Amino acid sequence: MTDLIIFKLQAELCQSMSQPGRLQILHALFDGPKNVGEIVKLTGLSQTTVSKHLSILKNKNMVLSHRQGKEIIYRVSNPKIIEVCNLMRAVISEQLTNKIRLYENSK
Repeated sequence: MTDLIIFKLQAELCQSMSQPGRLQILHALFDGPKNVGEIVKLTGLSQTTVSKHLSILKNKNMVLSHRQGKEIIYRVSNPKIIEVCNLMRAVISEQLTNKIRLYENSK
């Protein structure tokens, strides 16, 4: 029963990372906390889109926020999230390299 709950929560976590914009935002936060304006500049996404994605990431406990003066500052909630994202990117990079190699060898 506990495994089923863990799998369900894992699926929900993966779903929260299913949008490229959310991954861009997480990546922008890897080197430290930022406000919405800074995230907009780094990602090229609109402020509305960034705010929407941050709300989802915050709701799923992927990011945390705190008020600093008039600004809200966001940060990744757990450093392991950065590790997970980096591992996924490494796997994808390896898969792409293998596909390119197979394509070039098939010529």
